[in-house]
Amino acid sequence: MKKSVACFTALLLTMLVLVPAAAAAENMNVSVRIVGLGEDIYNGEVSLADGSSVGDALAAVEDVEIVGLDSYITTVNGLEAGLFGGWDGWNYRVNGKSPSVGINDYVLTDGDAILLYYGMFDMQIPEVSYADGVLTFTSTDTTYDSSGNPTEQVNPIVGATVRWDDAVYTTDENGQVTIAEELRTVGAHAVSIEKKAENEPVDGKYLYAVLPLESGYTVTVEAADVSDSVSEAEPSEAESSAAVSSEPQTPDTGDGLPAYTAAALMLVVSLAMLRRAVRKTR
Repeated sequence: MKKSVACFTALLLTMLVLVPAAAAAENMNVSVRIVGLGEDIYNGEVSLADGSSVGDALAAVEDVEIVGLDSYITTVNGLEAGLFGGWDGWNYRVNGKSPSVGINDYVLTDGDAILLYYGMFDMQIPEVSYADGVLTFTSTDTTYDSSGNPTEQVNPIVGATVRWDDAVYTTDENGQVTIAEELRTVGAHAVSIEKKAENEPVDGKYLYAVLPLESGYTVTVEAADVSDSVSEAEPSEAESSAAVSSEPQTPDTGDGLPAYTAAALMLVVSLAMLRRAVRKTR
């Protein structure tokens, strides 16, 4: 009996030790997006243990073949670095920033967002805002001085092709496009941006200067954002004026009463005064 109790106690203690360890094995989540030449290769989330690196997160991605996870990534799903004969290749960012360490030296925290992309180091990563019918595209770019010290600066994305549903625009010097009023209807609109690098295509593939927006990216226009000329609920100011001017107009006296109403009142007052004067003479 004592031996059975001892065995049961040992088994219970072992379970108590192993359960927290198993629970702690994967207790943080990070998002991973992998972008090739103009298209997403992977976009999802992986679960990791505390202290995991970017390399660990990329190794946890399923159905994507990555070469160089032990040091420097050279190939993803057959797309090799240096395809265009220059410094083009695979780069990574975490939470929008370019780390100064390798993928196995960057320790992640819960909720981090990893971006692995093919391109040049100075490839612009679009950030989008929308207000009053204007789309603005900017990128937080990193430059380094001779000592290797980084400096971040927000720059407009200039000369890029933007699509708003089926309409096509080109960003100006401020990284902006103005959407035609008739296209600013209430609801979700598909938005994309594209700008190719100044390289000749290789095997029909292009190097991009701007990272494509995430697949399925949309901008939602609220009812409050739609101008009167677009909304069907209320007529525009011009339409309201036209509706008023199409009705017969009555001159205004300036005090809010039509001219014929003021004249009628004056006539009534005059008649009353005349009657009073006649009574006095009798």
